[in-house]
Amino acid sequence: MISEGHTNPGDIAERLNKHRSSIEKHLRILVTAGIIEKEPSLNERGQLSMRYRISIDLSGLHSFVDAVLKNQNHKDNSTS
Repeated sequence: MISEGHTNPGDIAERLNKHRSSIEKHLRILVTAGIIEKEPSLNERGQLSMRYRISIDLSGLHSFVDAVLKNQNHKDNSTS
């Protein structure tokens, strides 16, 4: 959802049918990792809210995760 544009924790929680606190926890992890950035903005009622946007190029992320998982599976199979 974040890759589709700026969004806020409430929107994500509603779309995924999850608690907002869970979404905020995961967003904090992604901010700490430098994958997403927080941006303050005003909502439609003029109230300050936080929106998030992706801050890095994620085009190679799938390949990286796949390689890590293959490596982990290889380690698990060699210890059995």
